[in-house]
Amino acid sequence: MSQRALLGQVVVTRYNNRAYHIDKIDWQMSPLNTFQRNDGTTMTFQQYYATMYNRTITNLTQPLLVHYHKRDKNAARRSHQGGGGKEAIREASPIYLIPELTHLTGISDSMRKDGAVMKAISTQTRISPESRKNILEFFIKEVATHPETQGQFSSWGVDVHDRVHEVTGSLLSPEEVQFQKNAIRSNSLTAEWGSSSRNHALMRSVPLRVWQVLFCKDHEEQALSFVHNMQKVGRLIKLVISPPQLVPLTNDDAGTYMAAIAKNIREDLQCIVCILPNAKRDRYDAIKRMHSRELHVPSQCVLLKSLTDQRTVMSVCHKIALQITCKLGGELWRVKLNVAGTMVVGIDICQNVPKPTQSVAGFCASTNQHCTQYYSTVVFQEANQDKIAAIGTCITAALERFKHSNGHLPEAVIVYRDGLSDSAANVERDEIHLLYQAFGMVYEPTTTPRLTYITVKKRVHTRIFHTKSSSTSSASVPSPAYPSPSSLASPLLPSPSSPFPVPSLSSPAPSPVSICNPAPGTVVSSHDAPFNFFLVSQSTQQGTIMPGHYLVVHDTSGMSPLHIQQFTYKMCHLYYNWPGTIRVPAPCQYAQKAAFLAGQSIHSQPTHTLADKLYFL
Repeated sequence: MSQRALLGQVVVTRYNNRAYHIDKIDWQMSPLNTFQRNDGTTMTFQQYYATMYNRTITNLTQPLLVHYHKRDKNAARRSHQGGGGKEAIREASPIYLIPELTHLTGISDSMRKDGAVMKAISTQTRISPESRKNILEFFIKEVATHPETQGQFSSWGVDVHDRVHEVTGSLLSPEEVQFQKNAIRSNSLTAEWGSSSRNHALMRSVPLRVWQVLFCKDHEEQALSFVHNMQKVGRLIKLVISPPQLVPLTNDDAGTYMAAIAKNIREDLQCIVCILPNAKRDRYDAIKRMHSRELHVPSQCVLLKSLTDQRTVMSVCHKIALQITCKLGGELWRVKLNVAGTMVVGIDICQNVPKPTQSVAGFCASTNQHCTQYYSTVVFQEANQDKIAAIGTCITAALERFKHSNGHLPEAVIVYRDGLSDSAANVERDEIHLLYQAFGMVYEPTTTPRLTYITVKKRVHTRIFHTKSSSTSSASVPSPAYPSPSSLASPLLPSPSSPFPVPSLSSPAPSPVSICNPAPGTVVSSHDAPFNFFLVSQSTQQGTIMPGHYLVVHDTSGMSPLHIQQFTYKMCHLYYNWPGTIRVPAPCQYAQKAAFLAGQSIHSQPTHTLADKLYFL
């Protein structure tokens, strides 16, 4: 495994059952190197692991993995900023790990490509709602009846209940998805419309007249077939696709692609499609970097193998045509929003960046009344930094784009803030203050826009089950919500003031019920201050659906809680990379995609000429 692939990964050590983040690989050290212990004695790493953990190291020439405590990394980073230089980072006290005694966590790219491996993993991770509920209630029963935990909970004055909470939820109506000449009602069970929309004209297409296709000369047949299928798809969705300029290449080296792109560039070029023989990362990164930083032209990379399966090639070409349309500024579909004069902002942070000391914040803001056109930018900042200090600069630029597109500034701004860690403190307050500061520089004092600031948490422990019986239909919430004063209570630590009925240990056994995933549009909310709610916006055929949690931190819009929930659900329909709903509002997902591309491939701010295009899809 290459050093780049290993840095930033997490390993576990079975000898002490701990997890470590890999910050560095020290090629100059080995298990035979010595270190000084707290008592002043000196020993080798080989001797240490044999003495402390009874582990025998077989490879004595392997390099050592290095992990720094988070507090040491933060202190070193501050010292480096204050003039301490790179030596400050090196002086942070490290923990050295022996590679052969560690186990890599997560799923590698090679594992993801292995269908048998992924299928085996899914049987353990995609647990049905019925099984998950049974496992949870068995665990609760074990905890409640164990003598040690009984004594501990008794000393805390806590009662443990034997079943999950039952709450009353609501179901939002399915949305009507609008195309150019007709509309489709999204499937109420799956919230998807892909199969029924392939022959509908796009809401607003952009003719693809000047484009290029780059391919290895050995793959000319597949390239010609691709062009033919693209034009066939274009006729179905009423998208004009002219014949492209074909550019055959002598080999598949990244340099060959770069030279061909530079040689054939022209001012009126709309898009470049690169057919790649394999998923070689450095070649993909080089193409994206060149197009996003130097050429100002959107690019579309296509794997050769996706064009060779005749069973799926038309579906693939349909998706590519839609992506290119988005990258040229077109609109695929709309939903009825009823929020004229409103700008919707999505913010997310990507921590998965090659540089361990860096993270990237993505910012995406709508620029039209249908929330189908967006301005996007990214901000590079320190790793593990939740607050976006440049949020004022981002919102100012977005307001100017909105005014340029509509002739006036927005009357209201709705911010969906994703990417906050559980340990974030006062970030929302600080960012709201920075937003109002930016408003003061753009608006007249009497025309400050209404602001709604909502935090989004898509990775939650809470699961919502839909229960059906002969007499009732309700939702069950088995675990605690995103921490807030009005969170739903945990089944292990129920709140005495919980507004939801909590069954007691002495309650009779419930009647048989059917447990399943709730339908898309299911909402479970608390009207306490601050207002927050769970929204199930997707469907799944396997496992248990994960809801999103939304906390309305600040709101001067005057919208009712139901209106906020409905609007949030509508925004989950507007992500153009999938003909269906997604887990979070579309601007959040766009912000995440922009941040990921900038952090993983471009490594800098993309050119401003692409800022009003969805170039990152």
